[in-house]
Amino acid sequence: AAQHQKMQDLLQALGAKIELIVWCPHGPDEGCGCRKPKPGMLYQIAEQLQADLNQTWLVGDAARDLQAGVIAGCRTALVKTGKGLRTLEQNPDLCPDFVAEDLADFVQWLLNQPGAKA
Repeated sequence: AAQHQKMQDLLQALGAKIELIVWCPHGPDEGCGCRKPKPGMLYQIAEQLQADLNQTWLVGDAARDLQAGVIAGCRTALVKTGKGLRTLEQNPDLCPDFVAEDLADFVQWLLNQPGAKA
C-alpha cells in the first residue's frame, strides 16, 4: 500500500526500518482470528519473525490494541497520541505496562532500560 511505502521511506531517512507490516483485511462481522482484540496478527508476526511474544512490546492507542497484546502475552504500552487520551479516559481499568506521550517517548524510554538494544 502507498501509505506503508511512505512510512518506510520516512523511517529509512531516519535510519530505521520496519521488518514486517501486517493488517487484518476482514470486516468486524467476519469472525476472523486476526481482527483486534483477537491476537491472530501478533501470532503471525511472531511466526514470521521468530519472535517470543513474552519478550515483545505491543504499542497502541486503543483498548483493543492492548487487549490483543495481553492475550498474546506481550507487554503493553499505550501512547497518548491518536485515540490514546480518549482510550485512557474511557477505560479506567486498562492497565498498560507503560503509558507514553507518543511513540518517540516510548522508544526513548525503552532504549534507556537495562539491556536495551538499538
